[in-house]
Amino acid sequence: MADNSVRIAQLRAILEGGITALSTDGTSAQYDLDQIRQELNRLEATDAASQLRRPRIASVNLSGLR
Repeated sequence: MADNSVRIAQLRAILEGGITALSTDGTSAQYDLDQIRQELNRLEATDAASQLRRPRIASVNLSGLR
């Protein structure tokens, strides 16, 4: 599995900015935010770094407590 942390951070920055078009020194770029969200979801699902995290809580057995 690949570590996609850098690309995930870049895509999140684009989404948080909310910019759909950008023009700098004659170079322009246009973002499709729906496509970026789909790519972000795909990368997060296959990211090796996120797979190493343990869940906050798996299960709690309280049957022995009174």
